Amino acid sequence: MGQTIQRRNMPSSQQHVRTLVLAVSAGVAMSNGFSLQPLLPDISKSFSVGTFSLGFVAAAPQLGYTLGLLFLTPLGDRYNRKKMAYYQFIGLALCLFISAITPSLWVFLGASLVMGIMMTIVIHLNSFAANIASPEHRSQAVGIVATGVALGILGGRVVGGMLGQHLGWRVMLAMSGVLVLFCAVAIHFLLPDEPSKPVTPYRDILRSLIPLFRRSHLLKEASFAGGGWFAAFSAFWACLAAHLAQSPFYFGPQQAGLFGLVGIAGALSSRSAGRWADRIGARKVIITGVLTAFCAFVLMWYFNSALWALILGVLLVDVGLFSSQVANQARVLSLDPNARSRLYSLYMFLYYGAGAIGAAVSFTLLEYFGWSAVCAFCLGLTFISALTVGIGARSVTRDGC
Repeated sequence: MGQTIQRRNMPSSQQHVRTLVLAVSAGVAMSNGFSLQPLLPDISKSFSVGTFSLGFVAAAPQLGYTLGLLFLTPLGDRYNRKKMAYYQFIGLALCLFISAITPSLWVFLGASLVMGIMMTIVIHLNSFAANIASPEHRSQAVGIVATGVALGILGGRVVGGMLGQHLGWRVMLAMSGVLVLFCAVAIHFLLPDEPSKPVTPYRDILRSLIPLFRRSHLLKEASFAGGGWFAAFSAFWACLAAHLAQSPFYFGPQQAGLFGLVGIAGALSSRSAGRWADRIGARKVIITGVLTAFCAFVLMWYFNSALWALILGVLLVDVGLFSSQVANQARVLSLDPNARSRLYSLYMFLYYGAGAIGAAVSFTLLEYFGWSAVCAFCLGLTFISALTVGIGARSVTRDGC
């Protein structure tokens, strides 16, 4: 327990095991923000609320995650990240247990909001992976954890839909809470302690965020474009189950959750996206990925009742937007090596904030205007994102990136 991070003398097998623990734990943590999406129609019946209220249920974890990125994540530069991750896993488990038993929608929404805040564990775990890895294996370690997060997002929908279909969404949440506690134990016993850090006042850390954002044109462009396509991604996935439960599909939670299997191809494509960004430039990868998603939304808008179009659309949306996110993140993290944590916090704050808005708006569109309106909303957002990155190429010399 008293061991500290040592990179040089660490056996490669031990380092691999620890990286795998971080990846699995990050995936489990992140999955909790998405496992309920296939079950939203069932939750609506449990709390006797309409489709409009489901928008808040879908948006609450993302809103909480956004707040955590801005106010909690920067503390990783001040406190021991291993301890922070351990206590956040405990907090996440408590939120899941409360959500599983409460009869009140307002308590459920509050627990979902705090659950999202606790899910920022994944940021600490990603940074921890970089710290324990040797310099020549650092990118690989971070990539493994990032893949775990992506698989958690998509796999959470699959597992959540299957368990919810057969056991109910409350039992599924309780089981997730137990799994999260296992992750807390693994983090506590298997990961090394971090060395002591210089004490930086929390107020100074927060104050430095605004100047960072103001002076970087590229950060503003990346945040606006990324927020646009993630709002489309969140809007699409948040109300997909509700759409599939309607005519002409009438799918249950398990069948809706299985669409996450199609989307896993998008998560696996992120590795090649990083390599292509190195070869041809991040901006070209981003535009190609976003336009791929744009074409997918056009396809699903035009063939709005065709199952084949929906399956192909899910595949193209996830391949395109996961690839764009990998390349966009690389651009942001290349700006200032001495401010990576804060840059990441700013970018992801705006990214997930836009996602929360997209998820909330999508249910209003679905209820009053139908699935075609949701697709039109998403293709509009992706077009704006691609246009932003394209126009930003003219100003690239301002940041030198």
